[in-house]
Amino acid sequence: MLIADMHIHSNNSHDAVSSLSEICDSAIKKGIKVLAITDHLDVVYCERSDVFSCIRSSYSDVVRAREKYGNELDILAGIEIGDPLMYPEFSKECANALDYDVIIGSVHTVCLDDCTDPYSMVDFSRMDAEFLHRFIHKYFDELCGMLADYDFDIFAHLTCPFRYINGKYGRDVDIRKYADRIDDVLRRVIEKGVALEVNTSGYGTSVGFMPDEWIVERYVSFGGKKVTLGSDAHIADNIGKGFDAAIQMLKRHGIDYIYSFKKRKPVIHEI
Repeated sequence: MLIADMHIHSNNSHDAVSSLSEICDSAIKKGIKVLAITDHLDVVYCERSDVFSCIRSSYSDVVRAREKYGNELDILAGIEIGDPLMYPEFSKECANALDYDVIIGSVHTVCLDDCTDPYSMVDFSRMDAEFLHRFIHKYFDELCGMLADYDFDIFAHLTCPFRYINGKYGRDVDIRKYADRIDDVLRRVIEKGVALEVNTSGYGTSVGFMPDEWIVERYVSFGGKKVTLGSDAHIADNIGKGFDAAIQMLKRHGIDYIYSFKKRKPVIHEI
């Protein structure tokens, strides 16, 4: 069984610490056979800093790591493009600049009135209920916009803002209140043909998988089949975190395969 971790950050991401050698050594110990290095390109910062220099460095590290670990690991060159529609032309240029195996699309920032920071930096304890409701709807709007207008392969961490809204700040918002918005997103994911990521970074905490199991169940009920597993690891020890539980969850809902990507073409792995 080939287990593929399709969402990993090296120290070329601003918020990660492990070298690619440390990541590869950890993957080998854990039995991960396929790993995608998907360092951050957060386009929200592109006018303030050279955000692409780290991505060039990440790609170069992958090329070198393939020479060292090629007999033991399939190391994929990837990128996580956050908020691509904020700077669509820049995002497209970056996606086309290097020979990527996989591109992850994600939304990390919701601009609403005076709230313009990435949601990981927002203090949701200070947000009143009405504004929070609007914020969540705007997040789903941004997801739909990315699905409509950007070319990528993996749709990342659907419920990520709730990691902060409920997990960090304890707002106890019922995600199921937004089931109609989630259903719309899931149908768009299927229609676009991209893979739905099961992000395991919250496994073992109150956050759990992103998205929650009931959302995966709905995805399957709508005909969705294409799923990737991503640890979203920012340290080497977290590679493959929660994968055994995630695989059992997927099997409960009739999913017997996960996907990786090579040269941006899907590859199927039995689980």
